[in-house]
Amino acid sequence: MVRLRLDAEILAMQAGLKAFRTALLGAPQRANDSETIDAYIREQVWAEAVREQVRLVEDALHLAGGRTGRKRVARSVVNGL
Repeated sequence: MVRLRLDAEILAMQAGLKAFRTALLGAPQRANDSETIDAYIREQVWAEAVREQVRLVEDALHLAGGRTGRKRVARSVVNGL
């Protein structure tokens, strides 16, 4: 769920940045325009890094859960359950 939320936020940031850049086409540059673009990019990079960390945690949990599940099944077979 966390990864899906981050995916949605990343898509929203990409859409916001695209809309902002489109709005700037042909418009006079303001002093804070580049700061706004940089903020969008920084937030997107941060969200992508967090999404990757979440993926790593999910993978580790799946791997650990798989090991635990296999141990339970093996014990059941050995014990004749």
